[in-house]
Amino acid sequence: LEAQAGARRDASSAAAAAGKGTPTEAARDAKADFQVVDMGAAAGRVPLPARVKRVLDCLHAAQRPLRWAEIYDVAMVDVRERELFDVLKEHPKVRFDELDKRFTYQAMYDCRSKEELLLTIQGMPEGLAVADLRDTYAAVLDDVRALREEGRIFLLTNNEKGNTQVAYPVDEAFGPPAPERVVAMWDVESLADGTLEGVERELRARGLRVAGNVAAREEAQGVRAGKAQKEHRKRMQKRLRKVTNTHLLSLFEEGGAAAGEAAAAGPGACAHK
Repeated sequence: LEAQAGARRDASSAAAAAGKGTPTEAARDAKADFQVVDMGAAAGRVPLPARVKRVLDCLHAAQRPLRWAEIYDVAMVDVRERELFDVLKEHPKVRFDELDKRFTYQAMYDCRSKEELLLTIQGMPEGLAVADLRDTYAAVLDDVRALREEGRIFLLTNNEKGNTQVAYPVDEAFGPPAPERVVAMWDVESLADGTLEGVERELRARGLRVAGNVAAREEAQGVRAGKAQKEHRKRMQKRLRKVTNTHLLSLFEEGGAAAGEAAAAGPGACAHK
């Protein structure tokens, strides 16, 4: 395969030097030359995961469809190998054109500019993780920061997922942004002592309705926990009695006959005896 690629490049160079051939003819030759070959277990070959990584890096850097020869020139990997071709064809990050025989890097979101990025975020009101945009195009993170500075999107941090930043579109229904003095109060004013009960206390002090009651909920939880503990204690005591009373069975077995004779004779017999 490497020899074929070298011969193809030499032929192309010779044709170009002689002024023969056109881009259309070269493309037609490249498509005709695309034949998947079963290489088997060739000795000394780069492992399959490493070859896949090379192809993905090549396609991502190119940001355009590539033919097999173009990928080979950059990544030194022949995608016509059966094992590699089957993996790439099913890979979620790769799109293969059956007619044109080209490979294209396929990001999770199809956007290539700042305006396309904004449309993508606006299409996801539930939020879009910034990490999922990294492989779209090179300047995507700069465009995300620019859209935030322009006030066209929000950027919030999801602490439950490792401080992941999430982009949200600005909804015009929310109205104009809050004044600077209100924003400053958010960081200065202390509304509570850091507990949920303190927040509810502050809300009630300002005449606002509170949906729940922390003290009542905690009390109810304590009552339920107390009942569960009592039930557990009763079960353990009952189990303990069952275990400790087993040694009394032998007393009944040894004195059972004598107790039966005494009962039959009556109280007088027992007194005489």
